[in-house]
Amino acid sequence: MEVIDDTLKTLSKTEANFMQSHDEMDRKAFKSLTAGGFSVDGPFPNANAMMVLQNVILFCKELNQDGEALVDNFGTHTSCLIPLLEDGWKKRSFKHIRDLEILWPAPAKTPEQDRQVDNEAMLSYKITQLAWKCDFKGNTVDALWQHIVHHWNLKIELGRKHYAKYLAIVQSSGMGKSRLVDQFSKDHLVIPMNLRSPHAEGFPAWDDSLYSYWSKEQEHPDVALMMSYAFLRALFLEAKKVVQSIYEKHDHAVAGTKEDKFLSRSRAKGAGWKERNSLQDAAEQLTDAIYVKEKLKPANFEEPLFILAFDEAHTLTTQTHPRWWSMFTELRRALRALSQGSKPAPVFAIFLSTTGKVSQFTSASEDDPSHCLVIGVFSLIPPFTDLGFDQFALEEHS
Repeated sequence: MEVIDDTLKTLSKTEANFMQSHDEMDRKAFKSLTAGGFSVDGPFPNANAMMVLQNVILFCKELNQDGEALVDNFGTHTSCLIPLLEDGWKKRSFKHIRDLEILWPAPAKTPEQDRQVDNEAMLSYKITQLAWKCDFKGNTVDALWQHIVHHWNLKIELGRKHYAKYLAIVQSSGMGKSRLVDQFSKDHLVIPMNLRSPHAEGFPAWDDSLYSYWSKEQEHPDVALMMSYAFLRALFLEAKKVVQSIYEKHDHAVAGTKEDKFLSRSRAKGAGWKERNSLQDAAEQLTDAIYVKEKLKPANFEEPLFILAFDEAHTLTTQTHPRWWSMFTELRRALRALSQGSKPAPVFAIFLSTTGKVSQFTSASEDDPSHCLVIGVFSLIPPFTDLGFDQFALEEHS
């Protein structure tokens, strides 16, 4: 096995490992790229390198055909893959690309390996559950709220307004993102949603309906935007019902206070989109439901009233075709609509991600798909990174 760098390894495959010859697969790949508008005699299309890799994989059935794996691999190894793809482009042969270990399906596990993986997964799950039962340590909840409120009230930052009321928390698994939001929901009204794939392991549990709704690729950004409007509207109206049911079970004297937690599994199935005003109206209905007594409702909100928490949010950024927009960018546009007008909705969103990158949610202005951010009219709220890795390891001193 040859090591190209610290992360890319080759498998020393021979012609016998492929159903077709490399010449035949190269011919098909370049023919497809030509049909797609690329000039194979011109310079390597660096900006569309992932599409080149996609065609290499498409015409080699032995390679992993999973679109999500393609996106993950390209995103993780971009700096290494682009030079290799460019070399293949110049030589008119991608033989060396097809030999990369990361592009092949994972080898089948033996029964013993399967049992070991199952045992490790169960142990990890139990450890995580036990960790959630321990008392939460540290002041990360207060730090997160201060970060949110600071940027909520920061109308203009260096002459630029915030594009939308949201922030990202992108950290490795086990850093406490989900536990933070759970603890955060004990002091603030939070609508938590988990977009993890049902095929992926993790804790807390995923929501099948949400994953199914957001993982379907759309061909046009307007469709994705309509879906975002419909989803948020349905979510707010469903949350309104939950609030009303809570008040029905308790004395109305508590009206206007923040409830402990809302576990909403709303799906925008059948929810019609009646332009932006319909979405804002739904948010106002939820606000009015929380403030049963109108006199308690402030004229202007100096802090968010309810928080939307999207866990495993990289699902919104995954796409098999390279393009300038994603489901996340269109959901972000819908959130921006909520902060506009004479009565901005008192809602803030948090996007948590494990395998994603910060740039997927808070990119540099010059790289953002929004023209308003590129030209500097708006800015993005900085991500929250102050997670205490070793809070449970704090020593107690008398």
